[in-house]
Parts: sequence; structure tokens; C-alpha cells
Amino acid sequence: VNLEHLQFYYQKYFKKALNPRLFGVESAKDLMDLVKDTIAMCGKNQVIQAMLPDDMESMNVFVMINEESRRERMRRLNMGEEKAALKMGQQPVPGVAPAGCRP
Repeated sequence: VNLEHLQFYYQKYFKKALNPRLFGVESAKDLMDLVKDTIAMCGKNQVIQAMLPDDMESMNVFVMINEESRRERMRRLNMGEEKAALKMGQQPVPGVAPAGCRP
């Protein structure tokens, strides 16, 4: 998938819009930087390709990658680097009214 077409195909397959701001970034390119340990953008067309094999026996590799990234973020935060913190937004749950509201 080309980076320019990522939001279109996300909408097509997951039936919801890809909103990079929910992940604390401004663009799809910035969103790809968050997962740079599992994907690569190749060539001048910025085609997104997986760095992990298709035939993995276990998904434990994602737990290990996540834990390694968490430790790196904590190390950077402890050194005073404010940009290392994740800034994820909350997506509203559809169909649930806030407490105290009446229809």
C-alpha cells in the first residue's frame, strides 16, 4: 500500500476513518513513524511493507517489540525528553450518552 492511499484502504477494510490525531500525531507519515519497528516505507513511492514474516508461529514478537519500545520511552522520559511520551486521544464510544444526559 502506498502511504498516500493508506487512509483510503483503512476506511475500506475497517469501515472507519483513520485519524492520526487519536495517536497523538498530525499525519499518516507521523503515524508510520510510531510503528517503524514493524513496517518499512520503501522506494520513492513510499510503499508500506511489513518487516516481519507472514508465517509467524506466534504473535509473541509483538509483545516483545512493545515492551522494548516502552522501556526505551521510559528511559528517554527519565532523561527529561518530553517528546518521548505517547499522546493518544480517546475515541468516543458510539451509542453511549455521557452520565446525566437524557435523550
